[in-house]
Order: sequence, then structure tokens, then C-alpha cells
Amino acid sequence: MLTAQPSAAAAPANLPKPIKEAQATHPLYNESIIRPASMMLQPRILFVAEVSLAQCAKYRVWQKVEYFRKMGVDCTVLEWWRRDEIRNALQTHSLAIFYRTPGYPESLKLIAEARRLNVPTIWEVDDLIFDEQTYRANGNIDLLEPSLRDSVLAGVPLFRAALQACDYAIASTETLATEMVRAGAKEAFVIENALDTQTLIAAQVARSNRQVREEYSGVRIVYGSGSKAHDADFQTAAKALAKLMTVNQDVELHIIGDLTLPGAFDVFANRVVRRPFVDYETYLLQLAEADISLAPLEPTIFNDAKSNIKYLEAAVLGLPSVCSPRAAFRAEIEHGVNGFLAESEADWLSALTQLVVDKNLRAQVGSEALQ
Repeated sequence: MLTAQPSAAAAPANLPKPIKEAQATHPLYNESIIRPASMMLQPRILFVAEVSLAQCAKYRVWQKVEYFRKMGVDCTVLEWWRRDEIRNALQTHSLAIFYRTPGYPESLKLIAEARRLNVPTIWEVDDLIFDEQTYRANGNIDLLEPSLRDSVLAGVPLFRAALQACDYAIASTETLATEMVRAGAKEAFVIENALDTQTLIAAQVARSNRQVREEYSGVRIVYGSGSKAHDADFQTAAKALAKLMTVNQDVELHIIGDLTLPGAFDVFANRVVRRPFVDYETYLLQLAEADISLAPLEPTIFNDAKSNIKYLEAAVLGLPSVCSPRAAFRAEIEHGVNGFLAESEADWLSALTQLVVDKNLRAQVGSEALQ
């Protein structure tokens, strides 16, 4: 616990409004800070996070907790709405990372309290959810139910406020970091999504199961939809995929998660396999049952800010991928060597056809991706 002493001086007039409001409600917040927590405490990191999105929390919160603990750094994870617990935890931590925390007034007060305690604050996100113009340019938004769309857009100014209130920012991609600074972040750093111990172990099991599975003559193409907001993205590959399935009667489409298929796929009903959201280990097992992975994304700034995690998850299984050439995918994929990049309908049809008709090519590209 930090030791405080009474302050004889009047409160500075230029204090942030949340601090002034806190000082007006409790005398504790009028006490001065003797020295920053970072000078008195062993490094200890507080994660104030939105953890209901399991995959996002895995890559942006729990991975960091694993890495920091391996280095001997203690970590605490609290959901962003547990405000009293967060306020108490700020007293004993030397750094606070706010992941996907919306800037409601009470949350901004907590960020201000961290500043009063001289605890550095970082706001982190893995999607461009803090700029309304960019968000609206994402075609998936228009396909959401009106109430859900309104709810999503209502969060934009809240996330932006939290971003601007913190000392620093962390992004999952270079494009996202650039947009964070443009939106008012003082400085933004990039920590890319990575493959943690859980993923590597689960992938090894999935690869083993894949090697001993029952042989079948068809080709399975898999698409994993992490949320209900990917219909427009899938449509970038849909026409080519429908043409492919028309010509190649042995191709199956496996969908994991929510996706509204275009009407053109109705004729393939007996070759479309749907699976619900599952835990991560099961997801990798299902992914490994396929022969080709898809990662289509619309050509927007919003999608250029996304990570290439779909490619990484397929790659760790030795699965060849066809991906849209968004920034993070371009940085990782050498076209035709460790994956394929496809923008136009012709690109998608060409890449998918090559992989469908050539089993050896699938194995070669998948092996290169795994390396």
C-alpha cells in the first residue's frame, strides 16, 4: 500500500475533471503521493479488461499474463466493470493496462486515479473500434440487426475517450497503431498476436489427429467466423467459392461460427457443414479436419488494421490458406509459397482451384506455412 501524507497546498487548478470530482467526494483523494508506485513496488501489472470475447481475451490478455508470469512479474486481471476492485488494485500495482475498456465516466475516473497515483496507464485494443467514420466504412456493419448496429456504434466515442485518457496505447498491428495516434493517443506500440503454449500444445494434438483421421476423397474448405459481423467479408470470396463448388462436386464447405451464406449456396446444402462456436482446443481440432482455410476480408482501413490470426491458426496446423491481401497478411504470406493472396474473384478462383486439384501442393504450402 502506498503511504500518503496530508497536503497543505491547495489542489492545482489544472487537474483533470475526474480527479477534481473524486477529491470532492472523499478526503483520501486530496492526499499527495510521496513517490510513484513504480519506485516502491516490484513490477506488478493490472489488466482492466473486457474478457467476454474469448478469442480476443486469449490473444490480448491471457497471453501477456502468461509471458509476464514466466518473467516473474505478478499480474492481476479484473473485468472493467469491477470498479471498486480496480480502484483498490491500483494502490498495489505499478502499471495498468486497459483492454477494450469503454470510457464511461466511472472508468475515466479510474484512469485519472491511476494518474494521481503515478501509475502509468495503457489502453489496448485489437480492432479499429474508436473511429466512427472508419467503422461505418466496414460493410459488415450494414448487415447487422439495427439494434446491434446502433449498440456497436454507440461504443465508438466511449472507446475513443478511454484511448485519449491513457498515457500510452498498444495495438495488434502497425495500421491500428497509426490510427490510434491519429485518434489522439500520445504514443502507440505494437504487440502482435502470437502463438502461446496452449495454442502450440493444442495444435500438436490437432495435427496428430489429422494425420490418423479416416481418409476421404473430397476436399474440405473451412471458414471460421469469430462473430456475427463477417457476412460482408465472406462475400468477397463467395462468388469464386460457389463457382468452384459447382465445378468440383467433391468440395465441402465447413463453417465454424455464425455466417449468413448467400443464396447461391442453397444448391450446395448437402455439402455445407455448419458447426457452432466451441472452445479453443475443439476449434483447432475442427480446423485441422479441413484441407484449405479461408480468410476473406473487405478492402477497408478497418480490415487493414486487423491481425493475421486466422492465417497463424491455420499455419500452426500445417493447413494452406487463401487470404485477402490486407496489411498483416501481406506481411506474412509469400504468395504461392506459404499461402495464397486473393483480392478479385479471379484471384480467389485461381488459388482455390490450384489447391483443390493438387493434393501435393496443399501439403507443400501447408508445410511452408508451419515452418
